[in-house]
Order: sequence, then C-alpha cells, then structure tokens
Amino acid sequence: MSRDGYKLTKNTKYIREDGTYWETQEKIISRYNEKGYLYRNKSDNIKAFLDKPYPDELSWAEKGKLGRLEYEIKSDQMLAYKSGNTIKPHTVTTIGKILDTEEKQTRRFIRKCKKYGVIGEAKIQIDKNIKKCYFINPRYKLHGNRVSLIAFLVFEKELKREIPSWAISKYLEDMKLSDTKVEVLK
Repeated sequence: MSRDGYKLTKNTKYIREDGTYWETQEKIISRYNEKGYLYRNKSDNIKAFLDKPYPDELSWAEKGKLGRLEYEIKSDQMLAYKSGNTIKPHTVTTIGKILDTEEKQTRRFIRKCKKYGVIGEAKIQIDKNIKKCYFINPRYKLHGNRVSLIAFLVFEKELKREIPSWAISKYLEDMKLSDTKVEVLK
C-alpha cells in the first residue's frame, strides 16, 4: 500500500497458473486523516440529526424512552431484536419490558408517538407471515445511512417533504417491483 497524504491505494497482483498476472488498484479510506481517527466505521450505528429534534409535544420522559428504543432499531427502521439468525419485530409487550412500563402505558406512549410521526406501525410480510411491526421515523434517528423502501412507505407523508422528487419516483418504481406487502396502520 502506498500513502498519498491520508488517502491509501491498495495494489493487488493476481497470478494465474500459467504465470501470467493482472493487477488491480483500489482506493481505500485511511483509518486516520486530518479530521482524526475513523472510529468503528463498520459497526452498527444510529444517526441522530441535530436539526431534527423530537417534537416539542413529547415530554422529556417520552424523549428518554425513545432514546432507549434507539438501541432496538434494526434494518428498515424496525424496532426488532435478533433471535438466532432471524430478526423478530418487537411487540407492545416486549417494548413495555424494555421501557419498564405496563402494557396500557406502553400503548399510550406508542399512540402519542404515532400521532406526532415519530413511531409508525405497519403490517408486513416476514417469512410468509404477516406481522404487526413498529418503526422509528428515519427523520429523527436513522439506522445505517439509507432509508429503505419499507421505511419510506411507513413514513411517506413525513419523508416526502424531505426526500427529492427523483428519489420518490425511484421508491414508487421499486414498490411496483417489490413482492413485500406493507400495510401502514394509522
């Protein structure tokens, strides 16, 4: 590897059995550059947007509960947990256990968060079964760095104001080609 400032170039030679070879050159990100050390860039992460705080209508306690639920966001912005090799959606009961609240309080909390567009609810097809799932709006907290088709469908009303029209067209094209069934619940 050669070093050009803080950018690295990886040169690889491949040798065939007959003795001929070919080379590839790949630019890779340096773990350290003028901005500092690249910390845990391949780990699971949640992005928070400083210009998109939770709605003021939510109390500090409710915002704290959402902060705890951030650790439960998996692919497609779904509140879920890993069980073996599968990801299973959280239910009202499991969310209540995480938040240490009774089922009635948990339902009230989810209802309020749905009212302000922070949590979404949908029935989606998982392993040939239709399951009710809860999602966190990527406008506030984003798992990874892309908004999936399912997350877009669940929060379409809120995201249409922020996503460019060309990307919305792509989502709508993808929706026609997708065999995943999503029924957003109000």
